[in-house]
Amino acid sequence: MAAHWSPPMGIRSDAQCVVKIIVSHDGKNNQIILEQPSKILLFDSAAKRAATQLQPPQWAYGKEILVTFKP
Repeated sequence: MAAHWSPPMGIRSDAQCVVKIIVSHDGKNNQIILEQPSKILLFDSAAKRAATQLQPPQWAYGKEILVTFKP
């Protein structure tokens, strides 16, 4: 995930958001949900974009994963 996460410049150091990734049974059609927004649109959008680029490991197929993004 770190390879895809690049928080926008100028974001407060205490900002964070939680993204839920619902991984399909084949690992290809993942659903991304902003579970706990930071209320900073740029930050939340960057987090969702990073989550869409995730290539989930096989053990995650058919599961939900919560990822906390911080600057």
